[in-house]
Amino acid sequence: MADENTQVRLSPPDIKALVQEVGDKLEALVKELREGSDYANIRPSDSKMFMLISEQPRTISQLARTLRVSRQAAHASIGRLAQFKIVELQPAPGSRRDKVAIITESGHKAQEFAARHTKAIEAALEEKIGKERLETLRGILMDILSGNLD
Repeated sequence: MADENTQVRLSPPDIKALVQEVGDKLEALVKELREGSDYANIRPSDSKMFMLISEQPRTISQLARTLRVSRQAAHASIGRLAQFKIVELQPAPGSRRDKVAIITESGHKAQEFAARHTKAIEAALEEKIGKERLETLRGILMDILSGNLD
């Protein structure tokens, strides 16, 4: 007889759920690595916002559409990042209403901080699953992302 705490799987794990769980686990590792730093209290949603702004300056409207959140939620997230002095808002060219979020000098330091932690996490993953499997995983994820599954 199966133990009450043991779940019996009748089918393979759901890919979407696995990816979400892995993302949550990686986010927990990032949070752990940020503890004690100036960035310890940055929310996961704000971290994602910062990542998008780091890729390229975007308007609040563009960020809201990309993240599928309201313009107000995007503005609030940017406001929290501005409190950390890692982003700032500037007027969007050709718009009286919209603003563009850009990375500040302190934001570039935060990017370097994040890059060091990303490398540490990837090194730990490589140690655990091996370089070849890590690169296979990266390739699969990139293939999925380039496939435009929206």
